[in-house]
Amino acid sequence: MRHEPEELAELVREVLRDFLPEFLLLVAPRQAHRLKLKHGALLSGEGLFGNLAEGEMVHADVVYQTVTLEGEPVLVLIHLEPDGPDPDFDRHMARTGLPVLLQHDVSILPVAVSLQGSGKPGQREISPREVKLDAVGFRFARYRYLAVALSQGKADGFLPRKDPVASALAALMPYNKGRKD
Repeated sequence: MRHEPEELAELVREVLRDFLPEFLLLVAPRQAHRLKLKHGALLSGEGLFGNLAEGEMVHADVVYQTVTLEGEPVLVLIHLEPDGPDPDFDRHMARTGLPVLLQHDVSILPVAVSLQGSGKPGQREISPREVKLDAVGFRFARYRYLAVALSQGKADGFLPRKDPVASALAALMPYNKGRKD
């Protein structure tokens, strides 16, 4: 059964809303183990992105509020890219996370999930990404986020897990077991 990109994004959004702690443990285990995942709450992305220039669009598909093990507030911002990232995607991620970081004075864990498309050449299925923001002659800031490129993954590695999120993601990845190339 083939789904249109937006239908696929809505299905993945539902999986993430229902199984966000499991998703984070799967794709960002080092960061997830520092969070109280079971004590969090899903939020609406609306209202987090106030004070933007008119016409500027910032979007997070899933926003999860929790705290670190030490009690510091954290927002997990997940953006789903149905058709694969466009050339300006890194800057888009920075435009999404930086206003939240600055306006709400919380730590953030930004994650981009590319549902289709190839990701960047040589990119692994799960990899840190960085965008450098410059200001006339000097580096202004570096913004880092976690990129999950499902088309770069291999379903073979996710299928043996006893995890509904791993199974859902494996359904969107290439399957190579037994293939002779």
